This record gives sequence, C-alpha cells and structure tokens, in this order.
Amino acid sequence: MDEHKSRGAAQMYSTKTLVIGLIIVAVVMLVAIFGLNPIVSAAQALFGSPPRSGTIYIYQKDYYFISNRLTLRAGDTVTLKIRDLSQSHPGHNHEFMVGRNPNTVKTILGTLTADGFQTAEDPKSDFWGGVHVMVRNAHGVNDFDPGNSIMNFIGPTPVIDLPSGQTKAVPGGVGPDKTFTDPGSDLSPSLQPGGGVDMTFVVPNKPGQWEFACFEDHYEHYRNGMHGILTVLPPASTKQ
Repeated sequence: MDEHKSRGAAQMYSTKTLVIGLIIVAVVMLVAIFGLNPIVSAAQALFGSPPRSGTIYIYQKDYYFISNRLTLRAGDTVTLKIRDLSQSHPGHNHEFMVGRNPNTVKTILGTLTADGFQTAEDPKSDFWGGVHVMVRNAHGVNDFDPGNSIMNFIGPTPVIDLPSGQTKAVPGGVGPDKTFTDPGSDLSPSLQPGGGVDMTFVVPNKPGQWEFACFEDHYEHYRNGMHGILTVLPPASTKQ
C-alpha cells in the first residue's frame, strides 16, 4: 500500500516537473523569438497595471520601454528613475516625453508621426504644465528641455534647452531655489547610452490616458515602437 502511494506521488511529481519545465522552455523560446517587451505588454494588457507610487524605474531599450504600461494616481508623489540601457553598438540616445496626440507630418508615403506631442497647439496634451519637478542624479544627459514644468535641480545639472531655442550649460548644483521652464515645448530629458536621471513630482490631477515616448533620430524611435501608455487615475478622495 505504502509502495503504491510512493509510486503515485513520484509520478505526480514527475508530471508536475515536466509541465513546469515545458512552460519555462516555452517562455524562453518566446523571449528569444519576439523579445521581452511584447510578452510583458501582453501580460499587462491581460491582467492590468495597478497604480504605483514611490520609486519607479523606467528602462529605455532599443526600441521600447520597460515598463511600457504605467498607472499613477493623481496626488501621489512619484520618482521616475529613467535609465538608457541601449544595447546597440554604438548605443542610441533615448528621450522621455509624456503627452497626447503626437505631431504629424505629410509625406509622399502619407501622414506620419513627427517630433513630440501637440503641446503648443492643445493645452490638454500638456502633462507637465505647472508641475514642480525636482531632478537629481542627472548623468550622461545629452540635453534637457524642462517644457512647461517648473523644474529644479539638485546635484549635477545638464545642458538646459532655453526658450530661445538655444542651450546653456548650467553649473552643477544650482539647488532647489533656481527654476527652469520652456513654455510651449515638451519636458524631455535626452539620455546618452548608460545615462540616467531621477525626476520627483506629484502626479498632476489630469486623469485619463497619456502616452510616453521617444522621438529620437528624426522620430524613427517612435515609429519603431518606442512608446508606452500612462494612465492617470483620479485622486483617492474622489474615488467612487
């Protein structure tokens, strides 16, 4: 009797191990064929993306974000730690913009996505307008456009895009008392391979679906799929 039970338990264990092994092999094959990003996207679309707060890492690869779906709640304090992990040789610069309705351009191939979002034309596309953003740990930054945000820097300060369309190298450690803004443009840190930046802010009360994207290399990064979905939920006090 005990011998039969032992054999049955061994068979069940072997079957379970085989199934788990097959699942692992299938996942590895899917990642090898399609890459990690489509699998992550499918899982997030299927199971949803819960609201997050605190510290959130956003990794920039070629040409996608990890994560490419993000849910935040208005009123929560968030620190986005953006890192350019370009795996190409040579590596690619990547940027991080948030908005709605990408600009378009008419070509002989039809209407295609152009640079940035329609922030100047449509105020509803301006995610960062009036938002206080504290920037820390900026390194490997190609340039940084503050957009319509109210931006402060702690520690090393990168080259800042000014309203005149020119750039200015600002001495490091300017402190929280000096702010930068560039009306009518999109907030956009452009990172070199291996670069990074930390941006702390209170999520603005602008509920709905937004898009974050990279438009580097004459918009080709966006056209190659480098964009994600940002969902902003209403403040907790207004939840039904």
